[in-house]
Amino acid sequence: MSLRQAINNKCRDCIYDECSGLGSWRQQVTACTVTSCPLYAVRPVSKSLKVAKTVPHEVVTVLTQANPLLTSQTPYLA
Repeated sequence: MSLRQAINNKCRDCIYDECSGLGSWRQQVTACTVTSCPLYAVRPVSKSLKVAKTVPHEVVTVLTQANPLLTSQTPYLA
């Protein structure tokens, strides 16, 4: 397994909820706001959100309510 695959797998395991309806695993990992995570700077980011540079507000709201460790502070929020 490559380093990139290991990072992708760890991020997916940490935050992805396929039943949430909040998008693909990559979109949910992009919306991650745990800036204290050692993998935050190298986490996989959705290509569509790289261009937009924003995460839909409803995604951030649901993720921050579901996990008290998350905050709405992220460089992808407009």
